[in-house]
Amino acid sequence: MATTNSGSVREGIASILDTDLYKLTMQCAVLKHFPDEQVSYNFTNRTTHMQFNRAAFTWLQNQVKLLGDLRATTDEIEWLGATCPYLGADYLAYLKQYRFKVAEQVDLSFNPVHGSSEGDGQLGDISIRVQGLWVETILYEIPLLSLCSEAYFKFVDKDWNHNGQVEKAEHKGVQLLESGCSFSEFGSRRRRDCHTHDLVMQGLLQAKKRGEKEGWPGKFTGTSNVHFAKKYGVLPIGTVAHEWTMGIAALSGKYDHANEEALRRWTMTFGRGVLSIALTDTFGTPSFLKAFVKPAPTAGEDASSEQSTEDWTTDSYAKIFTGVRQDSGNPLDFIQMMKTFYDGRGIKDSKTIVFSDSLTVDRCIEYKQATEAAGLTPSFGVGTYFTNDFWHLSVNDKSVPMNIVIKLAEVNGKSTVKLSDDRGKNMGPSKLVDEVKHNLGYTDKSWVEGDEAHRWDAAAPWARDMNYLAAFAAYTPAVRHELRPAGTREQMEEAADGRCRVVYYCTSAGEHTSAVHHWKDPPARREGNGEEDAPRAVVDANVRILLDEDQGGFHEVFLSSSSRGCWERIEQYAGSTPTVVLLESQQLQSGKGADEDPAIAFLRSLATDVQGARYQHHVIPFVILPAASKTADIPPTSETATDYLNAGAVETLRSPLKPEDLSRLVGHVKEEIRPRADLIGVTMARNLADSIRDTSHPGKPSHRPDKTISPARLRYINSAVQEWGFPAHEMSMDELTCAALFMIEHVLKAPELTEYTISRSDIMGLLLATRRQYKHEREVHYHNWRHAVDVTQSIYIFLMNIGVCPPVESSTRRATERTSLGQVLTPLDGLILLISAIGHDVGHPGVNNAFLVACSHPLAQLYNDKSVLENYHCAAYTQLLRRHWPSLTKIANFRSSMISNILATDMQRHFEYMATLGELKKKHADGKQSLDQWTDKDREHARELMMALLMKAADISNVARPFAVSSEWAKVLISEFARQGELEQELGIPTCLFGGPPNKDDVLSAAQSQRGFMNLFGFPLFQGISEIIPSVACSVETLQANQATWEQKIQEEKERRGSEGKDAPLTFSSVGRNEINKAETMHHRSEPAVMPLPSAPSSPSKRDHNPIAASRRSSKDVALEHMHSFPSSRRGSKDESLTTILVRSHATSNATQPSSAATSADTKVAGEGESRRPPAVPSSLTAGGLRESRSRSRLRGLKFWRKKSGLGGERGSESS
Repeated sequence: MATTNSGSVREGIASILDTDLYKLTMQCAVLKHFPDEQVSYNFTNRTTHMQFNRAAFTWLQNQVKLLGDLRATTDEIEWLGATCPYLGADYLAYLKQYRFKVAEQVDLSFNPVHGSSEGDGQLGDISIRVQGLWVETILYEIPLLSLCSEAYFKFVDKDWNHNGQVEKAEHKGVQLLESGCSFSEFGSRRRRDCHTHDLVMQGLLQAKKRGEKEGWPGKFTGTSNVHFAKKYGVLPIGTVAHEWTMGIAALSGKYDHANEEALRRWTMTFGRGVLSIALTDTFGTPSFLKAFVKPAPTAGEDASSEQSTEDWTTDSYAKIFTGVRQDSGNPLDFIQMMKTFYDGRGIKDSKTIVFSDSLTVDRCIEYKQATEAAGLTPSFGVGTYFTNDFWHLSVNDKSVPMNIVIKLAEVNGKSTVKLSDDRGKNMGPSKLVDEVKHNLGYTDKSWVEGDEAHRWDAAAPWARDMNYLAAFAAYTPAVRHELRPAGTREQMEEAADGRCRVVYYCTSAGEHTSAVHHWKDPPARREGNGEEDAPRAVVDANVRILLDEDQGGFHEVFLSSSSRGCWERIEQYAGSTPTVVLLESQQLQSGKGADEDPAIAFLRSLATDVQGARYQHHVIPFVILPAASKTADIPPTSETATDYLNAGAVETLRSPLKPEDLSRLVGHVKEEIRPRADLIGVTMARNLADSIRDTSHPGKPSHRPDKTISPARLRYINSAVQEWGFPAHEMSMDELTCAALFMIEHVLKAPELTEYTISRSDIMGLLLATRRQYKHEREVHYHNWRHAVDVTQSIYIFLMNIGVCPPVESSTRRATERTSLGQVLTPLDGLILLISAIGHDVGHPGVNNAFLVACSHPLAQLYNDKSVLENYHCAAYTQLLRRHWPSLTKIANFRSSMISNILATDMQRHFEYMATLGELKKKHADGKQSLDQWTDKDREHARELMMALLMKAADISNVARPFAVSSEWAKVLISEFARQGELEQELGIPTCLFGGPPNKDDVLSAAQSQRGFMNLFGFPLFQGISEIIPSVACSVETLQANQATWEQKIQEEKERRGSEGKDAPLTFSSVGRNEINKAETMHHRSEPAVMPLPSAPSSPSKRDHNPIAASRRSSKDVALEHMHSFPSSRRGSKDESLTTILVRSHATSNATQPSSAATSADTKVAGEGESRRPPAVPSSLTAGGLRESRSRSRLRGLKFWRKKSGLGGERGSESS
């Protein structure tokens, strides 16, 4: 730690009163009611990757011993008596003679990590256990926690100083006071150190003074720390903690009466209306509220709580208590719960809600507004945000606070339980927890922002709050150098993606192996003497792969040869994050049967725990089969794998781990931890802002697919990219990455591009960084890295056919003569197209624009509901290029050209492009002017249009691939739309897929949808392009062959259904060429005249977006506005791209006569045996009804995203 400007810094605990008031009030109550009870407390470090070193532990030992020297002075006792008269003379007399009995009561030990170097820098975990009389040990919690935090930041994370802490605290206080917030300082437990706490108090008091002078509506009410309250003449603030109710419940074993008993004894101790803020979530707020309505005793009354009954003639606890404290779960839900509760009980008095969980300025302001809107009074206890807010001095990231707790574990040998409003905070033996849950009818709840292991790290909202940082910089320029953007392992990575941990049970690593490897610190490679073949070397290699951001991408791996150590770590990890468990099989090595393999026994026990819902987060077990060794050359058998699968394994993998193993493992994990509908893409806008601020230079990639894939396979990939039938679905993600590498390197061979050439390593770095931003194909079935490379390969084929690319060596491809329009494009344009294709869908969340608009997603607000995803792809990909290929971004018009290309994939503008293509064809066919006679404006217009059209064609090129390839793409696209349907149902919003989500098993619907899409979009686009550039006609030929194949499948399926007595559903089979022509005609009549495309804008926000046809995958809000009635769908997706056009034509041209569709209204639903009439179009799908429905959806959506996203000034309300 750097020294402060003021010189030496006070260490340790300042006074026996250097604790929180609630510890003194609870000690007072325990002295009265439970003076002889024995208890124990345990320490937990929820930030497991933040380990102590030997020097920190030694310092901590000495400081803990010094606690025994602390005494309450006469001055302190007199001040307490005058300030806190409710404590009483008996308690103050006890406190005056109180001493910490450290030697008897505290067990402190250091557990070094195996393999860590010895000495002061040796890393390890700290264990703390406190035992003794409850009344004597209750005061240890706060000083021990603050000492642990100080030790870590004094000896481990030392890259910080105290500069600016007064100013920073003052600025936060000013913001709260100006906003009308009433708040206290609650930062004792996890403060950086005592000196920081002192500086923060100085800053808050300066803000208080300014607020009083300026007349600001807010109020700084005091501090929970009794020592600093006395020192600075402010009120000590606090009431009670979970420990009080937990202890009473453990003593009686009657958890259904514990809340009422705790309230009764508290009221008996201090009287009515004193210290009357109730903590609701010890066993879940719903359980607490059942006790809160019971009649309260008068002071000194000693009636048994079990005899209490609800009596409306007597004041209830809810009536006499000033309010409640919210300490877990979703605060906005809590506000509504308490409003409903108080209103239902007829309590009209103004009641207070004290918020104390992970607060920031923005959260306080948001909760204040919501609480006051509910007719309640808000107050805030702000802790770690005040006393542990630091940035590293030398690197571009936050100095993250520790998340450490000391909790009551046992009372008289009986275990304690805590069930909060966020399951991540639950604690206790799993069997007892399950029993209490059952008895209380407790339901697990989770809150996305309640991640206990990472609530204050770089992914946390307050660590990313650049509005606050910018304002603070302007407010206090003297400390501007300290403001740094939050750094993450990849700036635009979803927060949840990097939070999965691994427990690796591996006996082959050697006895007494135990190590925690973080993604920043993987195990070192073992060099020489053939050690790479040794078992430990193989295990270390597996761990490196698991931690590599381009392979496994896991956050942390715990490696151990001890089953007990693994059990303990699973218990620890699964309380806060999803956890993968890798169990190394010994069956092949030893020749043992399945029943003798320890991995089987471990797996069966784990499976029982998982099925019994023991863990708060997903636990996903895999078995690793070791490679056959020289001493045990036993090949794996299907029976071997079946044994493990039957025992509960998700899958078996082979060691050493290969890319295909990693892909399956990660795929299973992504599928298991797929976010809820209200969390889809929750951090996209915020992470984009982070990436824009990121100025760091990317390092060289550690994973190099071009070096790990065999030469023979690389030759095959290089050959495959030359063919139109590119088999993307047959390649791994690494192989697809190499395909993209080969295409870029080939285009760069053009002499004109020499100045933009970068090394293969740098190209690979860009490709891998881009790949990371695409979702895994188990999360997003279609719009993933596979689709990106497939579109890129289509562009590549187009460029080679046009003659923009250099000729391929040893290729049988014949040279093509470039047409006049083909000559418009240069090799640089070809490179821009190729680069645009690679990132054209980067970060796609797997839902369409209409979905994002309907639920008021932050991205929809950011881009004003216009081409939401396309605009995001442009912005996000620009940041990747800026960091990984800066020379490209400096090319004149590069960014505007790339934006134009990517926005062209928005099918909302499809007919606009087609109309302009028609004009270009006409001008080209006239032949009145050669290309040399065109004006610069005409050439630029033609260039931009050609690039946009090629990008559009490539984006939908899967319908024009050979049928075996094309049909695979149809399957995965239908799966993605089906998944969106599930999300819509989960959110309770109207479907954004016309007609509803697809039936993945309906072959006829899929075939008819494919044919309809080809007729309306595929053929006109590909034929139009081939007429001006004949060399790309290969796609038209394949499209025609696919159409014939789909026609055949349609007829076969109809015949099959007919033979079974089933009718086909009315879908695209009823759409003929005449209907399509009429639809296009009516569409153009109903829209403003199409103007030629302007030059590429410098900003996507300046582009005009005419409401033409809705996108096959985006911008569907326009299409939804025109839904009336047409029971058909595009590609089985129920997408409105085709149907919108047809519906409008149908509704306009046939307004006075029955439609052809109506004459066959009696149909049979596919797969059902009974005939039924299609339902009437619901009012929600009429133009006016849909607008009303969408308005309701947006209100619901605003609730979701304001709760989840944590953006901008008001969390969750980011706008453009």
